[in-house]
Amino acid sequence: MESTNTPQQNKFGNWLKKSITARMLMIGFLIIILLIPLSFIESLIRERSLRKETALSEINQQWGNELLIYGPILEIPYKTFTEKTVTDRTTKSVYTETIEKTIPTTNTTPKSASST
Repeated sequence: MESTNTPQQNKFGNWLKKSITARMLMIGFLIIILLIPLSFIESLIRERSLRKETALSEINQQWGNELLIYGPILEIPYKTFTEKTVTDRTTKSVYTETIEKTIPTTNTTPKSASST
């Protein structure tokens, strides 16, 4: 079989293969075509995030009352010591003073937490 391409068709084919403008136009066309499924995906994401927010608010309305948290609380008394350097101006003597601080245990009541 012999080729039936006329010089006009062969010239157009070479232009498509070598022309940067033609390639840019094809890429632009593909981008525009691919924006359609992208908009479908964006609307699906928007719809699902809205559904998530409504489900969360519905659950919070039914189950999100004030919660009381009870549990064993262990408090151990401890002492802290801090050293302070003191200079007496009249006698010009320097000495170190140790300060003791005792943290006692306190009787705590259950803490309440509210859901947000």
